[in-house]
Amino acid sequence: MIVAWVLYALLIGGCAVLAAAAMEPLCAARRIARRAPWVAALVVAIVVPLLMAVRPVALPTLSADGQAYLSTLSSSTLAATPVTGWTWDQLILAVWGIGSLVVAAVIAEGTWRLHRAARGAATTTLDGEVVALTRDVGPGVRFFGTPRILLPSRLAALESGRRALLVRHEREHLRAGDPHLLMLSLAALGAMPWNPALWFIARRLRAALELDCDARVLSAGGDVHDYGNLLLTVAASRRSPRLPAYLAFAASQSPLERRIRAMTNPRPSLGAASQCALGLAIAASIVTGCEARRPEPLAPVASYTIVDGAAKPAAAATAAQADSMRDAVSTALRVRGPSFGAGGTLNDPLVMIHDADGNVVMTGRLGARTANGTPAFDSIPVAASEIASVDVIKSASLLPPEAKAGLIRIVLKPGARSATQPSSAATPSAAPSAAPSIAPYGMTEPSASRASPAAGGRARVIVLSHEGRELYRKVLTLAPASGAGSPFDGLPVATEDIASVEVTKPDASGVDLTQGIVTITLKPGRGISAGR
Repeated sequence: MIVAWVLYALLIGGCAVLAAAAMEPLCAARRIARRAPWVAALVVAIVVPLLMAVRPVALPTLSADGQAYLSTLSSSTLAATPVTGWTWDQLILAVWGIGSLVVAAVIAEGTWRLHRAARGAATTTLDGEVVALTRDVGPGVRFFGTPRILLPSRLAALESGRRALLVRHEREHLRAGDPHLLMLSLAALGAMPWNPALWFIARRLRAALELDCDARVLSAGGDVHDYGNLLLTVAASRRSPRLPAYLAFAASQSPLERRIRAMTNPRPSLGAASQCALGLAIAASIVTGCEARRPEPLAPVASYTIVDGAAKPAAAATAAQADSMRDAVSTALRVRGPSFGAGGTLNDPLVMIHDADGNVVMTGRLGARTANGTPAFDSIPVAASEIASVDVIKSASLLPPEAKAGLIRIVLKPGARSATQPSSAATPSAAPSAAPSIAPYGMTEPSASRASPAAGGRARVIVLSHEGRELYRKVLTLAPASGAGSPFDGLPVATEDIASVEVTKPDASGVDLTQGIVTITLKPGRGISAGR
């Protein structure tokens, strides 16, 4: 899942770079700030992948015959069975975390060095501005603490006209908020250090900030010849260490040749053919990004409900509703009813089938898998036409440990029944289910006491492990108890291994099951006896 999302982020970043690179000359020809396309590209390259990561999952819909609910739910709907060993997702997350820590450490180290340099600097007033004279850091600006212009003391001895241009240049950076844009680009690199598009955008944004600042200084009356000589003088005398944090304008230089060319030709002309080609490149980038296949979200909605062919996210539950939901599911599992026996363990989604009144009529684990590894929803013994609604719940805060892999709650229509549930006509004297009713976030209704198995008669016997995994299923004649005997003497289960026995009403299998369904839950660590 993360691999697909990373590839999507790389594609979106590449499209943003291409669009910004094509848009920058158009902005320069119309005297629009060159930073604009690169700021937009930075926002797009970060925000769009993040929105795709946290967007609600594409919810399934029902077709006219109601069958689509079984085919559109996929392994992304609920937690899949964990795999052993390192996966690609885990490796990517590990490399991602290490890269972010390295970038954060570099930024923190540069910030600390800048803080030390500014703290030891002497403050004076030059050309109408308060300036901090450092030993070898600068020229540049800082915005944390007191916004301040930093100049190396050797540059304070420049000829007054050139020094005034230098101070004005740094003042323009402060006034335009350029340090904040720089910090945004550094934060983006820390968040996604593996994305080469972000590194390219950060570099071009830094160059665009310098070009825009040059243009503002010159438009305020600066002399192009003097300003160009000032750039060459500062570049030749630069001895400051690289500070990759807030003081970007002292940390690295934009290409001097490009800056000088931009000063001598502030408004380059573009022919009609060039403008059309650049417009097509921008349009192609936007279309490619919009039409790219969206990855599965990394943080999908925790639960949703399918009703009348439409799916919608469930409302967030309160703390009281979450407690009630956990208690209700745990109670329903303790008062165990019929199981449809699709196999599975605690690592598989739990399925609970309710009648129209909310009573649990059947439970099971969705352990069966199709050929491609997705849950086999056709193993649920419910006709799609009998379903009133389906709740898919994944939020761990709502579910007990018994349903840690998620819960599928199926509510039947009035009068409908599951494939193994008897109709009222066939078994008029059947007792109602002893399991409690559960609303999506509602309270648990009182449940009936557990039934006890009777000796003799035919019954469908289901043996479950302590974790709820089905181990054995068969229609047997229970042996009557005699002396020290037990009704379960004919089962491959030792009496001392049994933790609980629960009896529910007969099913509609057509077999004369006078004793109904007997569910035997074994003690932890116990299993069926192979020799019995």
